Amino acid sequence: MRRASTEQIATGRRRWVAPAAALAAAALGFAVAFGAGNTIHRTDAAWTDAEVVTGTLTTLKVNPVTVFACNPNEAQVSLLGGGAVPLVWTAPVATADGLAPTSYLLSWSGTAGSGSAEVAGNVTSYSISMGVLALGQSSTVTITAKWSNGSTTWLAATSPAKTYTITTVLGLLNGYRCS
Repeated sequence: MRRASTEQIATGRRRWVAPAAALAAAALGFAVAFGAGNTIHRTDAAWTDAEVVTGTLTTLKVNPVTVFACNPNEAQVSLLGGGAVPLVWTAPVATADGLAPTSYLLSWSGTAGSGSAEVAGNVTSYSISMGVLALGQSSTVTITAKWSNGSTTWLAATSPAKTYTITTVLGLLNGYRCS
C-alpha cells in the first residue's frame, strides 16, 4: 500500500474545506433570516399613558423705542468745535405681551464720529460729543431697548435711525442739524 504524501493530504483537505464553509455560511444566513424574522414584533410604543396635558404658550418681547429725536431745545454751540448733540426718546411701556426695557443701547457711526453707550432704563436722553473740526460731517444714531434679568438678555428691534450733521454758525461756532 502506498502512503499519501503531505502535499496530497493538504490538497484533499482544501477540496472539502471551502465547500463546507460556504454551506455553513448559507445555513447560518438562512437561519438568521427566517428564524429571527419570526421573533421581531412591530410596536408603536413600549408604554402608554392616559394622562393629558394642556397649557398655554405665550411669548413676550421687549418693546422698542419708536419715538426718538435730536433735541432742538438743548442745541449746543461751541467756539471752534466741541459741544454735543442731545438725543431724547420716549420710553416704551410694559404691555400684556411686551416688557419695559431695563436699559438702552445707543450706537452711532459716520464721519462725525463713532461710538456706543448703554444707559439705564429710567434714562431717556443722551448727548453725543461733537468732534473738534468735524464741520460738515455726519453720523447715524440708533437706539435698541434691552431687557436683562440675571443671565437672560433680550433685545428689541432697533429704532429708526437719525442722522446728525455738524454745521457751522458764522464760521466759528459749531452746531448740528438732525434728520
